[in-house]
Amino acid sequence: MSISQEQKGKSKQLDRDLPEVGSNEFSKAIETYLTSPQTDLEEVFGSSQQLPKSGDVRRFQQRSSTNAPPFRSPSFEQDLLINLELADKLASEDPKTKLKRLLSIHSAISTGSSFAERQQAAIDTKASYRHIGRGTCGTIFEIPGTTFALKVAKTDSDALWNDFTMHMRVLSQFDNLPQINSEIHVPRCHWYASATDDEWWDENLERFPKEHQFRNNTICFERILPIPKIIRESLIDEYCPSSFRVNAKADPSNKDCLVRLYLGKRREPRPSRFFTLRNFLLHIDQMEDLEHDVDELAANMADALAVMHWHVRIDADDVEFVLGSAPTRSTIPTLRKPLMLADICSMPKNTSTWASSFENFKYRTVHMWMIDFDRCKDISMDREGVEQAVTSFFKNDPYYPRPYGQTSRDQKLWATFKDRYLRTSFELIGNGPEKSLPIMFIAQVEEAQRRRMERRRDTAA
Repeated sequence: MSISQEQKGKSKQLDRDLPEVGSNEFSKAIETYLTSPQTDLEEVFGSSQQLPKSGDVRRFQQRSSTNAPPFRSPSFEQDLLINLELADKLASEDPKTKLKRLLSIHSAISTGSSFAERQQAAIDTKASYRHIGRGTCGTIFEIPGTTFALKVAKTDSDALWNDFTMHMRVLSQFDNLPQINSEIHVPRCHWYASATDDEWWDENLERFPKEHQFRNNTICFERILPIPKIIRESLIDEYCPSSFRVNAKADPSNKDCLVRLYLGKRREPRPSRFFTLRNFLLHIDQMEDLEHDVDELAANMADALAVMHWHVRIDADDVEFVLGSAPTRSTIPTLRKPLMLADICSMPKNTSTWASSFENFKYRTVHMWMIDFDRCKDISMDREGVEQAVTSFFKNDPYYPRPYGQTSRDQKLWATFKDRYLRTSFELIGNGPEKSLPIMFIAQVEEAQRRRMERRRDTAA
């Protein structure tokens, strides 16, 4: 894709204040800037005045409130029943059809898998912890029969403590932003046990596998359950080389399947012969082939990034976005927080809440999750902070869409991401002194990507 000289110089115009205009004119100016990349900021916004107040910024017309009520919902029960019946009908369908229907946000699935049976049987027992994965700073273990997991530090550095504190900051801010109707789930973070906490380690050390029976700092957080079996086997049938499929289905590690969402990358022409479902990479071309709503996924990621940048004020370094599941709680939507007084007061009289504390591992719902905050760092609300955020954007795996993509679809997806990121950022910042920073971030990302592409072309030549 050719890149104009106007685009190359766009980032130089961002030290000015944004103009104060009426809300309709401001919205029109934003639309013009988003949809016309050759148009510079001075032409769009005119004189340098102040932003309108936050309430004057056009609300997000594309958003619809999808927050489930904290009580028994007939519509949820009906949707769940439909999805469960659909899963039964899909049993004889080809893998791609199954993935189109089931590998998506909110799909509810009934499973009689060994995982579900094992989890259900372990409820209220003191089962041994099971190793299920590794992160950059810790080793992950499930606590069978619960929705808890443990992350045990690999070293004695402060990385796990940073993970814990950043995770809590992100979680608290997402909880306090009801106006952000994102589908992103952040796992609950429960507690931290230090390596010197003798009371906890004396009681729990022997529950770890023998090769992991050593004391180190530990976080307990909400476990993201793996993608259900019908989806896992469909992924293997659709994407694993035929000669490896039998072994892939028999490999116990492939039961711990989370799906990473790579909206910023297409598959390589020559796929790797190595295949694993642990942290399975689902690229943008695969999502398109499965007819997934990639615009919705991009908008959700944009919301999350805007919140981290301008509300939590961190660089979002190495944060990951995955598809995973959660158990339903009887007929009640997944209640990921304890019932509070305000929840109870909002319910109709005589609402039954008895099932809100019972996990049902045989009925699971697929969600989009944001995880891993150990490398996140604070950013300053100035040009230096923006540059740090841009660096982290490109250091991360290609979850986010990229500007100047290979296809017109890639370019449209970047426009969707950019639009949502700026709208959510303006909603969060309002008329504060940081009002120009989100546009500065987007312009610097585009400029950095342009330079990266030029270097690649020069190297190829």
